Amino acid sequence: MLKGERLDLRLTTDEKAAVERAAVITGSTTAGFAKASMLDAAHRIIAEANTWRLGEADWDAFTAALSGPADPRWEAFLAEPSVWQQ
Repeated sequence: MLKGERLDLRLTTDEKAAVERAAVITGSTTAGFAKASMLDAAHRIIAEANTWRLGEADWDAFTAALSGPADPRWEAFLAEPSVWQQ
């Protein structure tokens, strides 16, 4: 895989020292540690943004809607021939 993109950061002296120390502790290079940490955080944030969290009452309403009778419009839609059958 070619690595063609760059990301430049400005850090304070203390921030850079903390990243360098963490890299040493984990046996990584500074760049490798920074990259892995950013990707871990990015993946976690993306996963959280794509996850629904419902309270108990909302969950009960959601499951009740799924378990209830289908909307008549849905039944009519399913009765229509698909685009591949037309």
